[in-house]
Amino acid sequence: MRCFFGLLACILMISLGKAKTARYRAGVLDGDFLERFTMTVSEARDYCIRTPSCISFSFMSPTRFPEGDVTCIFFAFSDWHVKSNGESVFREDPSWHSYVNTTRERDAVPQEVNLVLERLDSMSNLRGGGSVDYKLSLFDSLYYILLPKEHKVMASPLISPAALKYASSKREDTTVRLSAMRTLILIGDSSETGKILFDAGVYHSMQQIISTRGEGWDVISKTALDVISNMCLYRSANEILRNAGAHHFLLSITTEPGFPGLQATLALTHLGDDGFEHND
Repeated sequence: MRCFFGLLACILMISLGKAKTARYRAGVLDGDFLERFTMTVSEARDYCIRTPSCISFSFMSPTRFPEGDVTCIFFAFSDWHVKSNGESVFREDPSWHSYVNTTRERDAVPQEVNLVLERLDSMSNLRGGGSVDYKLSLFDSLYYILLPKEHKVMASPLISPAALKYASSKREDTTVRLSAMRTLILIGDSSETGKILFDAGVYHSMQQIISTRGEGWDVISKTALDVISNMCLYRSANEILRNAGAHHFLLSITTEPGFPGLQATLALTHLGDDGFEHND
């Protein structure tokens, strides 16, 4: 009996290990595919695990867990991949179901990030700065790459300088600048990325945007304050932020009416209550 329960425990651990290698999303991937097979979903997951080039697969079914065989399409990229024209490879559709191999997509993160950044750079070299929609699509891709916490620390040093470049450029369309700033906010949503953002120059750039905003607070200056506030949230960058004078800067904003004053006050509660002896 003891052997039986030991064997059962081993089987359960193996099953859980396999389950953790896959991430589910309702919808379908589109683009060049590796293979198309008719098999059960369990067989498809096993095939993707065994095949080094497989990162994801999609299938059409009325339910997420069909009992019989379905036609499965296998891909060498994740659901946050973008095509050469800037379009996403993923389309939300409740009649389709997709699984992504999380181990393989994590290994693909640096290559995918560099691909997106190269396409952003190619846009900058075009007359007029390139298509706004294309840039927004590329930033959407970066957003979805960063969304899993396992990817964030790995991708942040690569993405932060590029996102800052677009966030701080007055030549860029407002929607592109905001998309870049939201990318910086997402990067900052971790205890391990505050110093990465600071080292990329994000704090000083956002401070400059706020300090030179003119009368009132537009959406760009408000979002810049959001970026700084998010850098304070996890307190991992408190020392370097205070040495840079962030506590004095935020204190000067607390008297502003409405959202800016409240946001600055909130940021100070994270930046100023750890007993750190700062350099005045």
